[in-house]
Amino acid sequence: MDYNQITQKIEDIGGNYITISYLQATEEDDSLYDVFVNVWPNKSMKRNFETIVVKTDISMEKAENISKRLHTSLGRVYGDVHYTGLEA
Repeated sequence: MDYNQITQKIEDIGGNYITISYLQATEEDDSLYDVFVNVWPNKSMKRNFETIVVKTDISMEKAENISKRLHTSLGRVYGDVHYTGLEA
């Protein structure tokens, strides 16, 4: 998914609070990771969020790189963007 598609989805959701993370794609293979952007339309509603899948089945290094770049670029546009890194 490219940057414009991600920002369009965030706009559609009405994102007020955004986290960016990556996690292991499967328990069996610890070499593949997925990158996610979680978007909350209302910061006070902790359980109601939507997940945007950015990239799947990539190396940990690529996942970390994409996550950090997204944090920087989305942080310039949206005020409340957090990089959570590797999710356990």
